[in-house]
Amino acid sequence: MDPLSRVFADGLPRRLLLIGTLLLLVFVFAELIPVLAAFAVTQRALDAARTSVASWTGLSPGRATAVVLLGAVSALVGALWFGGGYVWRAVLDIQEGAPALLAQVHDNAMLRPWIERVGEEDLAETGWEAAVQAMEIAHEVALLAINVAVGIGLGILYAVESDVLSKRFAELDPRSIGATLVRWIDHIGDGLAITIQLQVGVAACNAVLTLPALLVLGLPHLPSLVAMIFLLALIPVVGNLMSGVILAAVAWPSHGWLGIGVFAAITFALGKVEGFVLNPRLAARHVDLPGFVLTVSLVAWEAVYGFQGFFLSFPFLYTCARIRQEMRDGLA
Repeated sequence: MDPLSRVFADGLPRRLLLIGTLLLLVFVFAELIPVLAAFAVTQRALDAARTSVASWTGLSPGRATAVVLLGAVSALVGALWFGGGYVWRAVLDIQEGAPALLAQVHDNAMLRPWIERVGEEDLAETGWEAAVQAMEIAHEVALLAINVAVGIGLGILYAVESDVLSKRFAELDPRSIGATLVRWIDHIGDGLAITIQLQVGVAACNAVLTLPALLVLGLPHLPSLVAMIFLLALIPVVGNLMSGVILAAVAWPSHGWLGIGVFAAITFALGKVEGFVLNPRLAARHVDLPGFVLTVSLVAWEAVYGFQGFFLSFPFLYTCARIRQEMRDGLA
């Protein structure tokens, strides 16, 4: 046992030291939460894939890791190549069709009175402000993408050296301050990874359930709209509302109030399914808490931290549950 652990060997002082140190680390490195989330997802996905490949093929852990990394890098390069090409073509299509769409909106008999009431100059000024805000959002998205890329890189590096790192950690005293903090940070990573896993499932359900309406209404740029629904649904609670507003705006020029009504109904239904069926059932597999408590925590974290609070609520509850269990088992 290290000297610090001898001073804080048992009881309340030890627990206060551990909890205080963890909170300090989270406060100081709060901006690196996306890195930890990307690392946790990548590391766990690669570890699960390595175990599966080793069991199916009989390869050694090292060779199974090499096979998994080769496949993962190939898939990532392919996704960036084809996905980037598709996004570029979609941007060109939108740029080419933008004048016709604006003319259609300008000449729309239902929208024309509103445009005249607001004033085209004020509308243009509002559009400029929206463009500035869009640039700011793009900057934040770019920073997030960089953090995610760093986390993925760390996950790949960990997969390469996982045997050595696991051996080093196994040599530590489980009740030492360092080993306990590493476990608790790993619990945070588990909570973040589970949160992303839950939202990916919810996003896939939203995209699949909305697809029939897109096909029936015959909206343009179908793959782009499906991708938009999936990506926005990764944001808990409000992502579904945001995609519903965008879809209603896209459907308005060609379908009027019918399009707005269809997507308002779908947004309302998906919100209820997500809030009262999918999220509570999926979260209950990992945290033994009522759905009411999960929802209240979500609202409270959003009130304090905004959008980030949606992603931090479940990891907080999950980490608290794991720490509580360790305290009961005498590890903390």
